[in-house]
Amino acid sequence: MAASRSPKKRVTRPRANSGRGGRGSVSLAALSAESLALQRQERELRALANQFHESDLPAFDAWMDACFAQERQEATRLHEKADELEDILDEADLAYESGEFGSLSAALAAEMERDKGDDFPADLESDADSAAPIPDEIADFLFAQFMAEARGINAARMDPAAYAKAKADFMASFEKAQAGDRLGFEKSLLKTGADDSDENVREVKALYRRVAKRLHPDASGSWEEGEKRLWDEASKAYEALDLGGLQRIDLILTLERSEEIPASRNRELRRLHNELRDLVANLTSELTELRAHPGWEFGKRKRTKSFRERIQSDLDEAIYSGRMRIKMLEMRIRAILGPKRKAKSKPKARGRTRPAEEQTEIPF
Repeated sequence: MAASRSPKKRVTRPRANSGRGGRGSVSLAALSAESLALQRQERELRALANQFHESDLPAFDAWMDACFAQERQEATRLHEKADELEDILDEADLAYESGEFGSLSAALAAEMERDKGDDFPADLESDADSAAPIPDEIADFLFAQFMAEARGINAARMDPAAYAKAKADFMASFEKAQAGDRLGFEKSLLKTGADDSDENVREVKALYRRVAKRLHPDASGSWEEGEKRLWDEASKAYEALDLGGLQRIDLILTLERSEEIPASRNRELRRLHNELRDLVANLTSELTELRAHPGWEFGKRKRTKSFRERIQSDLDEAIYSGRMRIKMLEMRIRAILGPKRKAKSKPKARGRTRPAEEQTEIPF
């Protein structure tokens, strides 16, 4: 006979004290407090990162140029040459795998010959690149990438008319850049893919006036760094007809001034909270790397003998590793080409950005 089962006990979880406003208002208040703390933390972390890039790093670079210019230039030259050799090998691999050549050696020989023939003055190269039209396939790829990152829109799912208009604005921004019109380029790019419907334009204008009035020093009584940044962000959001961006700025102002956030903005507040949490995590990770840099807080650092010896040791190691990379790559090239063919041409930069995980960087 099977043993009878005892009924499951229902676990009753204690509820948080909801107070007058109920459970939702307490959750909203807690989320507001946490979002405000994240906003202030993000501002502090960004200030530290800016201090490094705008002050410490330039001072460190100037000191390096004064004390270790020759070693630094040699390390940079060696690793750039190694990167160029790797680019040639990568291009040859791609050409061979695509079926363009019958063997890897033929693909490598053709790539080296093409690389050798690309050696012409930099000023002519720049003019040629600026005048050359962007192929449609590449233009479509760049446009789709921009829409995904800047607008959060999948270009493949856009209405054909909207796609054509947005892509035309996107390509127009390149024409302004080639003409040297930086302001026109920025404005054109901001408007690419913007919602220019009458309703959105009306809402953007109304909210921008309200945000600008709240941020203006005559109304706020102050003009702190954080408010200057919000002012710049609001101006860009207005140019881009970005209603969501303006709503975000308005919400940040509401948090910072300890104003009550209505329950109707709960979802908006949660999005802001998640965004700030990600920003703080990214900045924390970035600062962990920056603190390991010898230029961190360089203005306060003493140039001791041990510090100089550490820099010298790191440069010596970078020079040695650069030479070893070049030797191994040249051995690989000779092995592919065979005994009758040697790599005599000096590699030239391909202009292609290598993925971060494939790059070998010198310490500084």
